[in-house]
Amino acid sequence: MMLKRHVRAWIGAALLGLLLNALSISSFVLADVSSPAFAASAPFASSVNLVVNPGFEQVSGGKPANWVMFNTSTYQSVTNIVYSGTSSVKLTNNLVGNGLRSSPIAITPGIGYKASVYSYNESGSSQLYLEFWDRNNTRIAVKTTGQSVGGVWTRMEASLAAPAGAVTATVLMYQSASNKGVAYFDDASLVIEPTTVPFTGLTELSRSPGIETGTAGEALLLKNVQPGQFAEYELTVAGTGFFNVQLVGATSAAGGRAEVLLDGAALGTMDFYGPDGGRTELVSSKMLTAGKHALKLQAVDKRPESAGFDLLPQQVTLFLDVLAEKLQQANAELERGQTLLDAAKIKLLPGGAAADAYLRGQAAELANQLQLLRDRGRQPIPDLTAANSLIAEAGKLSWTIRRFANFVDVRYARPGDRFGLATADSMELVYPLDLPCQCATGPASVSLAQGEYENMQAVVLPYGETLTDVAAHVAAVVGPNGKAVPESLLRASVAPLGSVKVTATGQYSIPATVNSPGNYYGWTPDPIRTDLSRIKVPSGTMQPYWIELYASPQIEPGDYKVTVTFQAAGLPVESLDVTVKVWPIRIADRPQLATSMTTNPESIYLTYGVTDPEAKERLKDSYFDFLETFKIEPDLIYRNTPPTVAELKKIESKWGLHQFNVLYIDPRVGFDLSKPESWQQRIDYLLGTIGDAMAEYEQAGLADKAYIYGFDETRTEYNALVKEILRQIKARFPNVPVMSTYLDSTLGAQSGLAGLIDIWVPGVQAINHNARATAQQRGDQVYWYLHASVKSPNPNWFNGYLPSDTRVLLGPLSHKFNLDGFLYYNINRWIGRKPMSDGILSNWDPRTYTNADGDGSLYYPGPNGPLASQRLQNFRDGMEDYNLLEVLGERIDQAQQRGDAAELLTAARKLLAADSVATDQANFTKNAALYRLWREDVAAMIIRLSNPGSAAAPGKPVLSDDNGQDTGLSDGHYNIRMDMWWGPNGTTYKLYENGRPIDTRTLTGHTPDAQSTVTSVTYRANGVYKYYAELSNAYGTTRSDVLTVTVTQAAPGQPVLSHNNWDGDGSYQIEMNMWWGTNGKTYRLYENGVLIDSQPLTDRTPVAQSASTAIRNKPPGIYEYRAELTNYGGVTASATITVQVNK
Repeated sequence: MMLKRHVRAWIGAALLGLLLNALSISSFVLADVSSPAFAASAPFASSVNLVVNPGFEQVSGGKPANWVMFNTSTYQSVTNIVYSGTSSVKLTNNLVGNGLRSSPIAITPGIGYKASVYSYNESGSSQLYLEFWDRNNTRIAVKTTGQSVGGVWTRMEASLAAPAGAVTATVLMYQSASNKGVAYFDDASLVIEPTTVPFTGLTELSRSPGIETGTAGEALLLKNVQPGQFAEYELTVAGTGFFNVQLVGATSAAGGRAEVLLDGAALGTMDFYGPDGGRTELVSSKMLTAGKHALKLQAVDKRPESAGFDLLPQQVTLFLDVLAEKLQQANAELERGQTLLDAAKIKLLPGGAAADAYLRGQAAELANQLQLLRDRGRQPIPDLTAANSLIAEAGKLSWTIRRFANFVDVRYARPGDRFGLATADSMELVYPLDLPCQCATGPASVSLAQGEYENMQAVVLPYGETLTDVAAHVAAVVGPNGKAVPESLLRASVAPLGSVKVTATGQYSIPATVNSPGNYYGWTPDPIRTDLSRIKVPSGTMQPYWIELYASPQIEPGDYKVTVTFQAAGLPVESLDVTVKVWPIRIADRPQLATSMTTNPESIYLTYGVTDPEAKERLKDSYFDFLETFKIEPDLIYRNTPPTVAELKKIESKWGLHQFNVLYIDPRVGFDLSKPESWQQRIDYLLGTIGDAMAEYEQAGLADKAYIYGFDETRTEYNALVKEILRQIKARFPNVPVMSTYLDSTLGAQSGLAGLIDIWVPGVQAINHNARATAQQRGDQVYWYLHASVKSPNPNWFNGYLPSDTRVLLGPLSHKFNLDGFLYYNINRWIGRKPMSDGILSNWDPRTYTNADGDGSLYYPGPNGPLASQRLQNFRDGMEDYNLLEVLGERIDQAQQRGDAAELLTAARKLLAADSVATDQANFTKNAALYRLWREDVAAMIIRLSNPGSAAAPGKPVLSDDNGQDTGLSDGHYNIRMDMWWGPNGTTYKLYENGRPIDTRTLTGHTPDAQSTVTSVTYRANGVYKYYAELSNAYGTTRSDVLTVTVTQAAPGQPVLSHNNWDGDGSYQIEMNMWWGTNGKTYRLYENGVLIDSQPLTDRTPVAQSASTAIRNKPPGIYEYRAELTNYGGVTASATITVQVNK
């Protein structure tokens, strides 16, 4: 066994790998590094290996960690044959194509990269692929190499520049399908390649008169140069990023000195004096964009001993210093963390309440952690373990500060409560631990149609104490008249939202969101725990509760109020009021988007251990009842025997029957491809089975709802067999449609199966919309489906993906592209699972399919029956959004027949196309507030088109503001006033800031009198804020024009430092004065870059502020002081002053 070579690798390589490949909560992007230990730039060479676990030393489950299997490859970690270290990876190929791929590595388009690996062929050969991928996870460029030497370690290399549009690269170790053999791989790498251009190859842009050019060896020679004269050249940069720029030149006895400028900015000075043929160089760093730049050499002077001012530039080399760039970003991140903490501290309440004392203590602890992190960063980093620890702690702290700000915001909004209450959208993930949430503290509201379900979340946040026996109840449902509303009209329920533990997988990446880093693994919300009436909420937890609302088709439109109460043992009841706006729109109760969703009763029976036939039937009925409320018709695409008439009649009479699968046909089972003469026996069996069943269905009046599913994800090698089976099916059952996920992106044109398959089902990520339209034009239907290989940026319902993915997919995306239906292979794949019966953080394993959490399972088995999930709720919401769009489509058709204005119809069709929320399956909104706004606009348009000529929609609201009118400062505190001067009155007012609702109010109407209301806006940082208001009533919604408010003076005014050390001793005062402007909340003083004093300040904007720090017993030396004033708007630093101590 060979030992790993002990090379002192530059620590930056490890840092960079961690920064670029954050694979868990413990490897967040670093928040700040303001110290020499972090700021050191890379050596000027491509020494940073970007591959994570390049030597395969980290092993998990017998496999190398952070490497991804290619297809269904055979590979394992081994220790018997290695190039270096203690482990390598062994690939064994059996003529199927075998490979192992690195985790995706962030790259820069235009930059050159080199991949390498050592391979040892025991038999056969081995290959190396350098691959580049775009944001849609499509491979857009590849470079390959290979070697077939046996019995010796051989290095393979592949170099390629990243093409335009590339965002990641991967290194693939591969054995082709035709290559049967065994190979070992070790020491993989991906490095950046520098770009070097000789000066003689640069295009000259301009040159001072009189300068002569020539060559001196490999250098360009500029002669007859005088001080102040210059020569300028065009330098092309391939990519955008932070570059090390190296200029190399020759020296001579007549060499002068020149300032080097890039795009007018000085890089430094080069001295060309020295022995003839010697070398001089200049290395600098600069942020550059891709494109053409101007590189200038301007003569300044020469050494006295030099015989002239000659300049001899030889070459310029550019090296993309990814580490330095990332460390710059990291530095800014921790400053943002400090600013967030300062802003949160502004809202901390005074007084002796335990909750406030707890939050103040948390703020102090976070400030201490920030300082400790900075202190550690100033020390030399001894090894990789220390670097890893520092990065992990810094990243985690950044997210912790954001989470802390949530608690502070909630406390500030409800200062009298013993525990916090907030709300969140049903499309957001509220993580119980670690991460912040998109929580709102303003008035809670939700809108829905008649006959529609809608949902929202309430969030319980305990302040420093564990809450026990927490229970939530719907206390009241009140109508517009103030009277109680029966459940038959408006039903509301509340239950705690539980979490399951999502773990790392090589199958897909979890995308980053506003509230979470990419690839967050930990407790993730999903199961709705209706089985838990009381729970414990530990201190520091964010516990979401699911509030489900259902408006019956018979309910009158208007504004209703639902009151939900929360109580913990020994504490007063806290209540949350939710305004429920019911539109005068009725949607269809049943889904108008067809579905084929496999529900396997056998899996349910096994989960509960039920064997008694009657008990099975009762259990199945309870599950089917549950699924019906979520718009899911039970079906089974992988059916080995046809369903009985009795089964189908029961579904039809109880829930309604849209369609059902007769039988699954698999060409891979029971057929020998090499013996076509043997096929007929199996085909006859299938035809007979289908024929017997269809005869019974004809007699029962069910035949028109039957279809046949088959050829699941079948490849072209089965084409002849598939054609023969389908030809005979069509001949015997011409009226029974065939549904298939057969792999043909052209949907029949390429495979020749057009006319034989009636319902095509391509994958969401693979659908060709031109082929879809062609298939539909010839009379076929086109569904689409999800599976484990559909990855971000495409939608999926993996645990950890935003629930909005599901809603957008089933609603606007399916409607936009005129899909006929949606298929899913199994919604209860609970193999080996028992019912979920433990606590709110459940140990029930969500990995219901290999390497995919949530795949094959859309809800959960509870102790007493099914438990819904956040993903399932968003499935139903998406199906109902589809139905809502169908209503809009009908209204548009009616309006067109009436001859309504073209401008109105154009606006309506734009809403129907849903362009504001969904462009295609790889480009759709993740912003819940934007999605809600689109829904409101759709509803308003339906109402308007349903009431032609009606003037009942509210008059137009007009917004105004008083920003800067009170203090003369645009300091982030102002009022937004809404006036509707005359016209139909609104009953509900909503104010939006940058697309998110920040205020909702119920108004009293006195049509046609004016209406007005004022919203106070506070603590806004510098920036541009766009506001619009909506006035709504039963007949529609009218939106104001956008009001733009610019905040320019939220950060504190400029502090000025002075001192009184006139005698030069070591004791003196540092005085800070901010003469006029926005006040700071905290004063901080730094001595030689180290924080030495921090004092709270009283805000009396815009009057002056001052603070003083006593300095004692300083030894002789020079001391630099800098002050910072911080508040909610940021940090303002003083100029640096210097104090010299002489005695």
